[in-house]
Amino acid sequence: MNVILRAEKGGGDRRYLTQPRGEGTTWYAVAEVPRTLRRAIGKKRLLKSLETTDLRVARIARWNAVADLKSEIAKHRTPGPEDQDPLLLEAMAFREEFVRADAARRNDLMYQITDRAEEIDLAAGGTRDDYEPFAEPRAATKPATEFVQLASAKVTPADLYIERWLAASTYSERTKADARTALAQFKDSLRPLGRPEGIVRA
Repeated sequence: MNVILRAEKGGGDRRYLTQPRGEGTTWYAVAEVPRTLRRAIGKKRLLKSLETTDLRVARIARWNAVADLKSEIAKHRTPGPEDQDPLLLEAMAFREEFVRADAARRNDLMYQITDRAEEIDLAAGGTRDDYEPFAEPRAATKPATEFVQLASAKVTPADLYIERWLAASTYSERTKADARTALAQFKDSLRPLGRPEGIVRA
């Protein structure tokens, strides 16, 4: 089965997409199961049919499908924010590729990121006339601006990585709860700066 978790160079954006029955057949969304949960779930990856053979349709439909798969995985562990928010999941997928890309590929990705952010902006009630995700004060809506910042690695979502760290740790549930409380207090301290959801990269 040809599983694609990152965009392939020259092959278009096929992240989290697969055609288990071969080219020209139905597209499926795919989510990898963490090694620590494979015994409990009984699989290395989960699939969900997107009910289309059209790659363009599959690209649009995948995010909600992947969010559903992540939610299924989350039932077996402490859920993190990426299990609840399809936009966060999508932005993180862009981010993972962006930080590894060369300058030319980053330029291409920025076009994709800003185009997607404009769609988010319009869905949130913005207009094309005043759309500018990088303006200060920002003309774009908050969801669009946060998507651009996260997808282009301008900010790091601390809570996301805390949950991954805690999931892989051997700490007691009480210690994990203390860590989450400390993080929440830290995020509250950032609110006066207007950055409650992430930490600006140096």
